[in-house]
Amino acid sequence: MAAIEAGTALEARLEWRSELATHVDRLRVTPSALLADGRWLDARRALAEADEVMLDASAWCQPAGQAPVELAPDTFRPRVEMVAGRFYPRQIFGGLLGNARDLRPLRLLTAGSAHGCWRLDPNHPLAVAGARLRLRRAQQAAAPGIRLDELFDGPGMQVPPADPAGAYFPPRVSPGRTPPTMPASMPRRDSRNTSTHSAAPTSPRFTAACCNPA
Repeated sequence: MAAIEAGTALEARLEWRSELATHVDRLRVTPSALLADGRWLDARRALAEADEVMLDASAWCQPAGQAPVELAPDTFRPRVEMVAGRFYPRQIFGGLLGNARDLRPLRLLTAGSAHGCWRLDPNHPLAVAGARLRLRRAQQAAAPGIRLDELFDGPGMQVPPADPAGAYFPPRVSPGRTPPTMPASMPRRDSRNTSTHSAAPTSPRFTAACCNPA
């Protein structure tokens, strides 16, 4: 098999499972996007001899293993209503968590009150999901300037909170199925096989995602 040329598009697939479904998030990148990490660069070389390369994605689903962060109620006053169980960008907390421009998601565990602290889970949504990264040649073009690490900024937020009341939409309950089979935010109105249900990107810059109910 020929070596990966500069103009070749590559598809990166982030695969993981939740209690509701099997998830695949995809991003098309140029080979130069793999230069940012030595493990990606090794994978690029391996693609000269293989159809695809699979890597443990835990190295890029960071941070992981960190204890919850507590903020005193008088140190943070949100401008919007915040609900325990939902994900929010770190940027909302300003410089209290370090970088005031950090858009990576974290989960709110406990909303603060006059007498209670804010409790935050600073870990990546997929920190314990056992996610896998697959790399292979893509048939469609990739937009230039896309970084491969963009693939890890967002996936995992589909995981519902422990308390359903914290979800943006209440889950749909299918007869005889526990837990609920699909969040209400992803309704189906057709009779096609759910394994073919996917969201295609509107341009090479956006990530495509598919979700196959468990």
